[in-house]
Amino acid sequence: MADGQTGPPDEDGPPQGPAAQWLAYAERDLAAARDMARLGHDAWALTVCQQALEKMLKALLAQRGEEPPRTHSLPRLAGLLGLELTETQITLLTELTNAYLLARYPGEVPPEAMALDERAVSDYVSGAEEAFAWLQTQLDEQT
Repeated sequence: MADGQTGPPDEDGPPQGPAAQWLAYAERDLAAARDMARLGHDAWALTVCQQALEKMLKALLAQRGEEPPRTHSLPRLAGLLGLELTETQITLLTELTNAYLLARYPGEVPPEAMALDERAVSDYVSGAEEAFAWLQTQLDEQT
């Protein structure tokens, strides 16, 4: 199949087409976020939650035939899609984007500021899982 087209994955090969590839990476990242949270790696759990949602949003853009922009801003990506988000979803996307940016660069935030209690991390992971599932329904509706 030509590059840029979507289609079923080969039984033994990777997913085919940009949207399927973004989705496969998004699913992997969400699983990694759960693992990071379980292991107590709070900042990385949030970072990978952000990455899972970023890649899911980019899968939606790719499914529409659009080239996903090089940005890590979840609110910007959601805006490009014209998604009608709840205030809770907007807050989650904004906070995960901020956590991602702060965790990536040394000196941006003191380590103690990134320390979250287990409940807060669990809430973020749960929120990311719910957003992911909702975005999956949006992807399914486009196919």
